Amino acid sequence: APRIIDGGANIGLASLYFKRLYPLARITAFEADPAIHAVLADNLRRNGAGDVEAVQAALWTERGEVDFRCEGADSGALDSVAGSLRGTVRRVPAVRLRDILDKEPVDLLKLDIEGAERAVLSDCGASLRQVRTLSLDLHEFDPSARTTPDVLAVLEEAGFTYALDDLQPRAAGVDDEGRNTACACLLVAAREDHVKVGDAAIRDPGLFAIEQPVIAMSG
Repeated sequence: APRIIDGGANIGLASLYFKRLYPLARITAFEADPAIHAVLADNLRRNGAGDVEAVQAALWTERGEVDFRCEGADSGALDSVAGSLRGTVRRVPAVRLRDILDKEPVDLLKLDIEGAERAVLSDCGASLRQVRTLSLDLHEFDPSARTTPDVLAVLEEAGFTYALDDLQPRAAGVDDEGRNTACACLLVAAREDHVKVGDAAIRDPGLFAIEQPVIAMSG
């Protein structure tokens, strides 16, 4: 059965999509925001995916606790990387992604961790060789200190081939003067020893896009 990690699961759209594609998959979904995690767990249960493990924690470079800026929708972020994002800061549990990867191979690692990707992936280092395929929402919050080149270098070092679309502005990154300082893009990557260059997973950055998800929101 496929092993899937959904980092930054939000309300569970991706986990439900993966479960629909791979009913026998063993999926763990991480969501740091306590309120959104509650909706995530409820959505999974209501949609017949109660066997998906929903963990209320942020993926980070060490175990323990971190300050997380909750903005109530889909852009909550670790306070240390949140930039101009507005929101309420809460102390939340943190799990080290590297520890997870060191325990077992992962068929699909999906990450939407709002600016923490450089730190988390760099900390994983050689452990990323445990990952077959990666779907990553790549975020930039500071125009003067772009992190994308570093992320791509980490992936290349771990043996990944990747495709990515254009960086798009993010409304959550508007600063006090009304300037949009944030952008994001989707990156899909696969390890070269698992997928040939030119495979569909590499040609199509939208391969893991969510199409017509079935979702029930909590009242």
